[in-house]
Amino acid sequence: MLKNELEKRFFPYVIKPGRYAGGEPGTVIKDHSGKTLYCHAFPDKYEIGQSYLGLQSIYHIVNSDDRFVCERTFAVDIDAEEILRKENLPLFSLETCKDVKEFDAVGFTLSYEMVFTTLLNMLDLSGIPIRSKDRDDNHPIIMAGGPAAYNPEPMADFVDIFFIG
Repeated sequence: MLKNELEKRFFPYVIKPGRYAGGEPGTVIKDHSGKTLYCHAFPDKYEIGQSYLGLQSIYHIVNSDDRFVCERTFAVDIDAEEILRKENLPLFSLETCKDVKEFDAVGFTLSYEMVFTTLLNMLDLSGIPIRSKDRDDNHPIIMAGGPAAYNPEPMADFVDIFFIG
């Protein structure tokens, strides 16, 4: 199980494990059985993403519907990325330590253009092919929205669905 591997090979070695551990007040843990699994990905550090009202709103709205599960992941810092790559561990969700590539859909908040490359790195860390054309039905649908999604063209080769507005 990924959670056990992370507890042995990841959490003891990162500088700020609280960024990746989850379990904060307000965290929603739901049974995954028969539900559409959505991972909300914020392509910036936990401290920035978790304070973003849009992320909190989407998280609670999606989780209020019994047909869906919404979990979160954030961009990892340099020390954590090095460990994930060295230990061949995937990017994971905070709630259940689920491998991001095992979700049905992954949605990114594009708050500004500088996070575009971080989105690509998060796909790579997840083991999800970066280009849409290289993905198939076994991969999650990649979605993006937010203030910097107003011009989708720079990310059109990498994102399957954009939410503009």
